[in-house]
Amino acid sequence: MAQALLPAALTLPSAQASAARPGRAERGGAPRSGDAARTSACATRRSYVTSDRPQPVAALKPALHGVVLLLAGAWCSVAAETPVARDFSLASTVGFCQDGARPQTPGRPDHLKIFGSYCAAAAGDSAAGTAKTTSFPAPANLTLYLAGYPNGKDLRLMVENTVTGEKFGIVPLHVPGDSWQRCTFALPSGWRGQSIDLIAGGHSTAGHGWLAFSEPSQEPAANWGTRDALLLLVTAIVHFALLALPAMAACAFAAAKNIRNSVTLAGIALAAVAAVGYVGFWTYFLWPELGANYAADLAIGAAIVFYIQFRKLDTDARKALRSLILPALLTGAAALLVLSTGFLYEGVANPLETPARRFSHQLPPDNQIPFLFAEGLHQGHIPRPLLGDWLSSDRPPLQTGIVLSQYAFMGSKAWGYTVLSVILQSLWVLGAWSVLQSFQVDRRAAAVALGVTLFSGFIFINTFFVWPKLLAAAFLLALTAYLHEIERGRGKAGIGAGCLAGSLGAFSLLAHGGSAFGLLGLGLAVILVGRRWLTWRLVGVSALALVSIQIPWILYQKLLDPPGDRLLKMHLAGIDKPDPRPVFEALMTAYADVGFSGAVRNKVANFEPLYGYSVDYWSLWAKLLRSPGRRGTLAEQLRAAMFFAFLPALGLVGLGIVALAIGLNPKKRSAEWRAAARMWLLIACVDAVWALLMFGPGTTITHQGTYLTMVLAFVGGVLALWAVAPWVAWTLGGAQTILSLWLYFVVMREPVPNVTLVEGAAEVSIAVLAVGALGAVVAILGCMAYARNWFRGFYDADGTT
Repeated sequence: MAQALLPAALTLPSAQASAARPGRAERGGAPRSGDAARTSACATRRSYVTSDRPQPVAALKPALHGVVLLLAGAWCSVAAETPVARDFSLASTVGFCQDGARPQTPGRPDHLKIFGSYCAAAAGDSAAGTAKTTSFPAPANLTLYLAGYPNGKDLRLMVENTVTGEKFGIVPLHVPGDSWQRCTFALPSGWRGQSIDLIAGGHSTAGHGWLAFSEPSQEPAANWGTRDALLLLVTAIVHFALLALPAMAACAFAAAKNIRNSVTLAGIALAAVAAVGYVGFWTYFLWPELGANYAADLAIGAAIVFYIQFRKLDTDARKALRSLILPALLTGAAALLVLSTGFLYEGVANPLETPARRFSHQLPPDNQIPFLFAEGLHQGHIPRPLLGDWLSSDRPPLQTGIVLSQYAFMGSKAWGYTVLSVILQSLWVLGAWSVLQSFQVDRRAAAVALGVTLFSGFIFINTFFVWPKLLAAAFLLALTAYLHEIERGRGKAGIGAGCLAGSLGAFSLLAHGGSAFGLLGLGLAVILVGRRWLTWRLVGVSALALVSIQIPWILYQKLLDPPGDRLLKMHLAGIDKPDPRPVFEALMTAYADVGFSGAVRNKVANFEPLYGYSVDYWSLWAKLLRSPGRRGTLAEQLRAAMFFAFLPALGLVGLGIVALAIGLNPKKRSAEWRAAARMWLLIACVDAVWALLMFGPGTTITHQGTYLTMVLAFVGGVLALWAVAPWVAWTLGGAQTILSLWLYFVVMREPVPNVTLVEGAAEVSIAVLAVGALGAVVAILGCMAYARNWFRGFYDADGTT
């Protein structure tokens, strides 16, 4: 019934999901890619495995107008390609020749010379030999056409700096095969204008054993990429609107029931997004014929409910809803910023693969698992295993369900999935805003905290690479804020509160299993500081709600795709591979093998990745800043340290832990200090639970836990620095932001010697879109910081709305 909202001219062609075996993304060790796998086509039978203020709008107008005008005037006018050097030829050759490509290969660049190993005098595919070209001055980016099967091993193409002797491999992301493919590779920044040449080698005697390349061409005047930018912008707007509709309807309904607390409404909005996704998952699973219409029915129904309920609201209720506008806009602008910077280098055609290599080292295909699950449900057949040796029951289904709730509005499923999932990960903004709102900190401090967190490399990596860890953190952040509201007497610890708290907890688990550490740590923190307001009714109702929501998924894991406990065994017993034993038996055996002393050593070692601040981290920064010739290698090492370890990811913001000492003077305990102290207490509780439960040793690397601690550490670190003095927070937060942007953008594409070059050229229109999104983010943060009564007016004198 529902039709795709995207114009036909903007939709991507449908693509099958390709994925590699998951690496060590859920265990200690560097993620790695593996063997490729594709989703199977649908079988013929259905089978399953057994505020009134106009400041935000006014501030955003210039940015929006600029984006529209620049995109409208950016229709592509690429200059004709010309050779980069005169008289380019082969300086030496054995087995290579000019025009050495398979005849009638489509896409041949007739305006450029071509060279290859498919020569008439040789044996075609089975040709072997080497070749070296004449030298030419190095451009900023190396652009040439490739054909055949250059794999970097037995068929390789390299670029060599004749001055330094450094070599880099040229391996396209997608093998061109029997067609020509235009490729652009980023050369080291220090090579510009130096003499370089190309070296080719063919040592394959099997079929598909040839390669060909063109002479390098001048970079075009501009690669506008207007179609890609418009596709990105329209898709993001559509999916953000569809995601907002059920949240708006739920909040309007709650406001009509006299719920006016903005923190509570934020939690309700997040719970509504999750609930409709969870219902969508089970609808597709149990009644696929209804699932096809679910997306359209949901959007229409949510719009009707919002319209009816909103008309009933009085001025105070509408004012309460308006309090969510700024954080909602910031969520959308943050998602658009990540999307536009993520797809800046011609990655739109490969939405599932681009995120795995954009902001970090090569990551495993974990970001594709929810998509493969959604495809299986949509097609009526869930592969077993789903990907590699992972079962559908090994990963929670919430992101899959939310994606399915908008499936009918997706032209290309893979593209729509990635865009929507980035928006989902960006919901951490709403959760973090709820925490700041609950503690009622200075609005300027709140804006700085959100900005520093948003512009961290941690956020860019984990928002674009859409394993649903930040989505889970959003629910935990909202739960943290809501419990603090109850503690401060701004909410009643009744049945409704228990239902909302339990739902947020359950949805965090259904987003990512690592949320269990966050829930246990949050429970410990509540016991330590909040026993006086904790009631048995609140605990009982919350637990009942959590279990009730979890039961259907537990039944799926145990009955339909057993055993569904692989991650439990991996984290708690140190068993990496699938294991048929029950969890308790595997756990007892694992601890019996290491003994009591070994278990103690493992637990102690688990604290090292959390708080072991290596001096090498800062020495790497010093070397990077003064050694431009080694930028690629040093930047890669720094990004690895910040990916795996807790304190290096925080950088200068981590000094907030030291800044907490200012609270030793009771006169210095401002609202910001109290908020930061509570956040770091919660972080300590979660980390203690995490380190003691993980089998170890040293398995508490960042991506194996809950991202609740990371977001709170950024926010709490900035607030602690603000408690010392606002200028300290501005200075250190700003410096860390500059360092992060430099590391993850400026030197992100700096090549590492003896490895392959980074492929792709920047698209001007997407860059313009990124600048517009950046302007929107800054404008919204400015409105949050300097608009009058950002916190006042939402609360009466007694603290209620």
